[in-house]
Amino acid sequence: MRSLQLTLTGLLAHNEENSSLTHPLHPIVVYCHLAYISVLLVVWGLWTDKTPGQNLYFLMTIGLYISSAAYHTWKADPLSRFGKFLRFIDQTMISWYILVLPMPYLYQEPWTLPVLLSMMVLTAANKWYEWEPNYMFGSLVFFGLGAVSFVLVITLGLDAIDTSIVSWAGLGVIGATAFFIGKLHIYRKRKGNLIPNVWESPESGHCVLSGGVSIITLIIIMNPV
Repeated sequence: MRSLQLTLTGLLAHNEENSSLTHPLHPIVVYCHLAYISVLLVVWGLWTDKTPGQNLYFLMTIGLYISSAAYHTWKADPLSRFGKFLRFIDQTMISWYILVLPMPYLYQEPWTLPVLLSMMVLTAANKWYEWEPNYMFGSLVFFGLGAVSFVLVITLGLDAIDTSIVSWAGLGVIGATAFFIGKLHIYRKRKGNLIPNVWESPESGHCVLSGGVSIITLIIIMNPV
């Protein structure tokens, strides 16, 4: 039993020095992301109406998990070109995921596409020029984008599916938002270190994040527009 525990610990331990495709920096994060991508593809293929809004949401969600898997595979100097590129892609995809959250409900509105494209360009530019590392500034940007998306979903999105904030969908949006804020809190405070070098803040943060993503995904599947 002890040898099995040691083997599992070795497979799941952080690879701070020699991270690679076969030995990721954060193995649990990477393996769970790859499994979740497979689940998202199956869910999109079998259980969505494939509306433009749903397709956009699933595209961004899968892109988010691919970029995050890459970011947590390699340990890269954040000041190096490769490190900055990995962080830029990861942070930009987080921003874009937050931006598309209202789109499954609002994509038919004529103003949404130009606003979305403009915000995508602005957030990408912000993440490219953001000084490194500044987790507080990045958290504030994500929180601000999330607040805008939350207001749009609550005020216009729920109305588009003929429901209210006191419905199951509305309560689900609130619950998912709590998960997203929890992930920000874990990352900012560097909390959630349950098993040293195996389950620390990256694993805890992404576990909480997956709860919010799963709730939002379920709401979007069940309420096509």
